[in-house]
Amino acid sequence: MFVALTGRWEVFWGPEGVRSLVLEPFDTVSIPPGVSRGFRNIASEPAVLLGIANGRDPGHINWPESVRAAARAAGVQLPG
Repeated sequence: MFVALTGRWEVFWGPEGVRSLVLEPFDTVSIPPGVSRGFRNIASEPAVLLGIANGRDPGHINWPESVRAAARAAGVQLPG
């Protein structure tokens, strides 16, 4: 679960990040564990987004191959 505490956040999820929405302060979104997701501060000033994880393995993400390839090209090893 993710809560915008300040600012405005674009949240995107799913294969290739095709689904998205904008969070304003205190707006909340729940994205199931395992779904790839990303966050972008779209405010003109620094902003705070709170993430709350639960479950047995809340950190596992099923990264799309395009994201894995981009990470490899940048020298980053994604888990899983």
